[in-house]
Amino acid sequence: MRPRLGALRPPRPLTLPRLLFRPLDPLIVDEGAWKEGEGTLPRPVLVPLTRLFAATLAPEQHASLQAALAAHHFNETSVVEAIGERLWPLAGRFFRGLGEVPPEALPPGMSPSQGLACARLAGFFLEERPAFERVAKLLREGGGEEALHPLLRSALYHGPATFLGAMRWLRTRCPLGGTSAVFAVLGDLLPHSEATREQRAVIAAYVRRLQEEILAFIADPAKEEACGERITGLARRIRDTAAVLRGLEVCRKKNNAFASLNERGLDPPALLKRLDDACHALVETLLRRRILEREEEAETTPRAAEREADLLAILELEEAGRLLAASGADYDHLLKETRAAVEEGRGALGRLGSAARTRLLELLAGPEAAYAFFTRESAPAPSAQAAPFRFTF
Repeated sequence: MRPRLGALRPPRPLTLPRLLFRPLDPLIVDEGAWKEGEGTLPRPVLVPLTRLFAATLAPEQHASLQAALAAHHFNETSVVEAIGERLWPLAGRFFRGLGEVPPEALPPGMSPSQGLACARLAGFFLEERPAFERVAKLLREGGGEEALHPLLRSALYHGPATFLGAMRWLRTRCPLGGTSAVFAVLGDLLPHSEATREQRAVIAAYVRRLQEEILAFIADPAKEEACGERITGLARRIRDTAAVLRGLEVCRKKNNAFASLNERGLDPPALLKRLDDACHALVETLLRRRILEREEEAETTPRAAEREADLLAILELEEAGRLLAASGADYDHLLKETRAAVEEGRGALGRLGSAARTRLLELLAGPEAAYAFFTRESAPAPSAQAAPFRFTF
C-alpha cells in the first residue's frame, strides 16, 4: 500500500516516531531492502528506538509532548520543525550514548549489535543535522565544498556505515550539481594526511561499487522500460548517474588512486558516452513502441490519457539525454520524425482522431503547431469548382 499512499499523499498524523526520524528520511528503507553496514535504517526499528528514547522523558513531559503532537499533522512543516528542534539534539545524544539495546526492544530477527549500530547511526545524523542541512543549502546555492570537507571526514571517522549514510543523505537532498561537488570533495579526502589506510579503502570500495552499478545500468537500461511513471524514474536515474560520473571525473583528476577509473574504456568520460548512446537508443525505442506503433482496440479517454502520459515521460527522458549529449541534433531528428508521423497519420497513428493527434503535437511541438494542425484538419474539403455553363445554339 505504501506506493499508493505516496501517490495519494493523505494527511498523516504527527506521531513521535515520524517526528523523531524525519531528518533521517533519506536513510529509511523497507525491511526487505535493508542490509547491515550500508548506512540505512530498516523501518521496523524506528518504533522500538522511539520507545527507548521516550522512556527517558519524565511522565509529564511525555504526556505534554503527545498532546502537542495529537493536535497536528505531519505536513505542518513549521510545527514539525519547531518541536523537532528541541527533540532532535536530545535524541541524538541519547542514541549515540547507548551502551546496549535490550533484545526484547528490537523487531524480530534483529540482533542487539545490529540494533545498537542503527541507534548510533541515527544518533550521529540527529546530532549533525544542522551541519548537514547547512551544507545541503550551500550546495543548492552552488557552493558548500569547504563546509563539506569536515562533515565527510567526521562521517569517515565514525565508520563505513556512517560514511555510506552520509553519501546517501547528501545525494538525496542535493541537486545534481551538488552531487558532483560531493564526489569532487572525495578526491580531496583520499590524499589527505588525516585519512587512514582503512578510510581510503572505504572510499575506494564505495567508488568501485558505484562504478559496478553504473556499468550494469548502462548495459541494459531498457530492462526498466515501462510506461509513464517508470520512464520518469528512469530519466531521474540517468540524470543522477551522469552527475555521479562527472563528479568521479573531477575526483580522478584530483587523485589517481582509483585504478578502476583508469582502465581502458571504463573511465568516466567513456562511461558518459556509453550512457548517452544507451539513452538515445532507449528514447528511439520508446517513441516507436509506445507512440508510433502503438496498437489500440478503441480510442477511449483512458487510452488517450495513458498515451499522453507515456509521451510526457519519454520527453522527460529525452531531456535527460540532452544533458549527456555533446549535441542535441540526434534528439532533434527523432522529435522531427515523430512529429511528421503524427501529422501525416502514419501507420497506427492513422487510426487516431484529429483531436488525439492534435494533443500529441501539442506535447511534441507546442500549442502553435498543434493549433495550425487542428485548423488544417478541421477545414472543410474544397468542393470541386463547377464547370462554366455554356449556351449552345
